[in-house]
Order: sequence, then C-alpha cells, then structure tokens
Amino acid sequence: MGIHTGNAIATRHRKLDSLNAGSVILDVHGHAWQYDGLYWYRAYGDSSMVATWDLAQTAGAVFVVHSAPKRRGISFEHQG
Repeated sequence: MGIHTGNAIATRHRKLDSLNAGSVILDVHGHAWQYDGLYWYRAYGDSSMVATWDLAQTAGAVFVVHSAPKRRGISFEHQG
C-alpha cells in the first residue's frame, strides 16, 4: 500500500466516521450502506455488518446520499 492509498483510506475513514446514525452512502461499486452509529449495513438486507475502518478500506470513493442530522436523546418525561 503506497502512501497515497493510505492517505485516501484515512481521509475516507474520517469522512465516514463524521457521519451521524441514519446516514446513507454509495460506495464505488454502487452499493448503498446505512450507518447505525456503530456499524455500516448494506442497504439490500444481506448480513453485512462492517466497521467504519473496514468500509473505508474496501468502499473506494464514497458519495454521501443522505447525511442524517444529529439525534438528541429521547425523553419519556412530559414536557409541560
């Protein structure tokens, strides 16, 4: 692995890691992936459960389809 490849993977890892749960990306192979805040899952429902670092190494260039907003904690208390 050359230095440029390593830099590309590190950059891709930071980009993926900065996304919030619910975000969706397309990889270079045209596969859609959704982030649950811990792992990435391929959108068509196979059993893929991939860590961000692993996806950064295999996804190639990624396109962010949906950048989910940061979610606030859920409160079950009455507000008022």
